[in-house]
Amino acid sequence: MSERDRAAASPFPDAFGPNFAVEDRDDDPAWIGVPGLGSPEVLAARVEHARTAIGGIGTSAREIRAVASTVALGLFSRLLSPFVGAAVAQVDGPVPDPGSIWLRPVDEGPIRMATAAPRVPADPEGALDALVLPLVARFADQFLLSRQVLIGDVAAAVVGACEVVVYASPDLSEAADDVRARLLTLPSLAGSGHPRGPFVRTSCCLIYQLPMHYICGNCVLVHSGSDLVRRREDDVAGSPGFRERFREQLEAAERTRTWGAQDESPPR
Repeated sequence: MSERDRAAASPFPDAFGPNFAVEDRDDDPAWIGVPGLGSPEVLAARVEHARTAIGGIGTSAREIRAVASTVALGLFSRLLSPFVGAAVAQVDGPVPDPGSIWLRPVDEGPIRMATAAPRVPADPEGALDALVLPLVARFADQFLLSRQVLIGDVAAAVVGACEVVVYASPDLSEAADDVRARLLTLPSLAGSGHPRGPFVRTSCCLIYQLPMHYICGNCVLVHSGSDLVRRREDDVAGSPGFRERFREQLEAAERTRTWGAQDESPPR
């Protein structure tokens, strides 16, 4: 079944795209429950899959941390999007219970999600507490990632889901802003980024360290009012020009936000 067909068969609102789709779970043993998805073996396999898929990445602790943060952001986005979308659209959504949510990793595209439970009033806060924050702890412990980096990934996932909803349904802009502000001012996410207006994280997701030479639109490492890093060849993230222009900010961010006491010092 194609992604389009699966989305069409979803019992939950998924007009916003496949990242919001939730299928009816069948008896296929390939489905993995949320607790199983957070096992060390499964997380290690997902990070290794991403590392080899991107290519050109070594196996140092620093490189693995950057890949793990990228994997975490994608996983947080997949887990939160159906709940955020339902809350913005003010419709029922999945039950935010680890025992009723199942996922199925794929080689490309959004991870498939399924449930066997009936719909309930949208509860993105419940999804954050029950599905996502436990994974934050597991990623932090297994890959020695800063919790601040991972909480920033969660915030970016929330904002990204809201932005996708608004892109698909501009009339939901006000509702999306309210859901975003509600979630980003929860104690667990407070201080991770701007609750309203243009979103800029307060921590780095580390993707600039990967060989895609990419920098996020909400990057904390450069001035939020500048788009030079996306327009000028010598400002591509990871390039000599980028490193020279933003060396001080990059090193400060690595020193204060990215690297813990157990970690090696970032290379210069």
